[in-house]
Amino acid sequence: MRYGSRMAKTFFRVALVTVAALALCSTQRAQAGDGPPSEPLEVKYAPAGCTNLGEVKGSCSRNPCGPEIARKDALDEARKLGATHLKTVWAGRYGAYTEIYKGMAYRCPTTAPVQGK
Repeated sequence: MRYGSRMAKTFFRVALVTVAALALCSTQRAQAGDGPPSEPLEVKYAPAGCTNLGEVKGSCSRNPCGPEIARKDALDEARKLGATHLKTVWAGRYGAYTEIYKGMAYRCPTTAPVQGK
């Protein structure tokens, strides 16, 4: 029985160290702030001092379909590019059922000033 007790203590120590290491890594990653936000911030003007990542498009052709779905589609594309900001270029309807949203995606440093939200 003594061997099983020693093995359980060793397992517990290894598990405790692993959990502590994972918690430390996730805390450091959250504090770093290097990654893009969960959803890009929508702005009216191109942010100063930011990198232009290019045009993103969103569309929806289901019925019913609203502009909000096309906008969210474009936000998803911007997020995949690592954008922190999205400037609307054009949004509207094409044909009877298709909503289209076009925007420019930007990646800004965390200290960049934001113009005209």
